Amino acid sequence: MLSHLWQKFRDTPVTVCESEGVRANWHKDRKRYAVWVVRVQAPQVIDRVLKIGSALAPWLFSQRSEDLHITLGIAGFPASKVTYDDDVDEVSIQLAASRLRELNLPLRVGIHGACSFLSAPFVAVSDDDNNLQKFRDIVDLPGRSLTMQDYVPHVTVGRWNGAHPTAVLTDVLQRFGDLPAIAVQAKAVELVEFATDDPFATLVTRITVPLPPG
Repeated sequence: MLSHLWQKFRDTPVTVCESEGVRANWHKDRKRYAVWVVRVQAPQVIDRVLKIGSALAPWLFSQRSEDLHITLGIAGFPASKVTYDDDVDEVSIQLAASRLRELNLPLRVGIHGACSFLSAPFVAVSDDDNNLQKFRDIVDLPGRSLTMQDYVPHVTVGRWNGAHPTAVLTDVLQRFGDLPAIAVQAKAVELVEFATDDPFATLVTRITVPLPPG
């Protein structure tokens, strides 16, 4: 998958960034969006992400260190009454949280070197136990249209701040492409929410499901 992403990145002349009006059309005046994540706060990972972000600084909106995370799945727009297919009610949220607690599964991941989507650079994540998918099977509720296609576990470094030549960025990214894995033991799965009208909104934890040690 990463080789495919690298090829797509190189073959596309410039990066993409958020266009005017896209955010408003997405949130439709709904104020909060919720996502299931695993926060990654290991000092070695923060240091790696900061170094990559520093090298890419002229072209990047950086991610806050305190918000570094692996996305597991999308919950949606919390709503007392479901109107749109990407709304989610409290019953569905609590059902997913309950099933996560019942799973009671440890999660160990490896944090690797840099790669990039057309919209955002990231550091790759490996999961030798294939436990990420078990968590995803729970938070990706049946009947929803929000399944993340072509899921690639990763920790986002930031978002590209404009349409930049990928050839230039590839040269920088490849300096950080082949790095030794950093082993991380996840402490919890969290449901986080953020303000939809702010592209730089911080992640606010609403539900925490502690994970057992590996």
